[in-house]
Amino acid sequence: IINFRSSKAMILDQTHTQLMSTTELIAQETDGWLAQRVTEVETLASTPTLESLDPQAINDYLIQMLGVNGLMPDFSSFWVSDLDGNWYSPLGTSGSIADRDYFWEILSVKHTVISNPLIGRADGQLAIVVAVPIEVDGQMLAILGANVKVAELAEKINSITIGSTGSTILLQKNGLVVVDKDTTKILNYNPFEESSDSLYSIKDQISLNQSGIVDVNTP
Repeated sequence: IINFRSSKAMILDQTHTQLMSTTELIAQETDGWLAQRVTEVETLASTPTLESLDPQAINDYLIQMLGVNGLMPDFSSFWVSDLDGNWYSPLGTSGSIADRDYFWEILSVKHTVISNPLIGRADGQLAIVVAVPIEVDGQMLAILGANVKVAELAEKINSITIGSTGSTILLQKNGLVVVDKDTTKILNYNPFEESSDSLYSIKDQISLNQSGIVDVNTP
């Protein structure tokens, strides 16, 4: 019995260590991948074409970036907005972002802002918006928005397995599901709002940016 318990404890300890290592690696890779996308958009916003604020020239330039064969295939759409929230895109769509939280944030901080996952209005796809000021002579005159494909991020996360049955999910800080193999849950389900959900118990740790191993029971 003693040997069995010792062996079990050792296996659990090794499993926990492996889980923490894997999770930290996933987080670092995800952060690095998104940071690369941010750098790409910031570089784009500082080009002479974007600084010209000429809609036709901008659309002709940005359309080259989109699509599987485009220069920036990790993005589903680009758009340019004035400081009142009126935007247009090379996809021929236009509208207002005046009701988006990230719009008011970028007006306030005047530097790059990253949104929570949302359904992009430019193309109707699930995306993370990278919004970057377009500046001329140090003054913000417009906003370049780039919709990063969440599908690309989901593919990376869903490819990761833990042991023979484990899988990986991605939640917003408030608990809303962003990536899950059960696609019906994406942006539609929040385990932190369901006390019967096995993940409900970790919501306080997540809100405090804590990391660690928590045992949960699944039905």
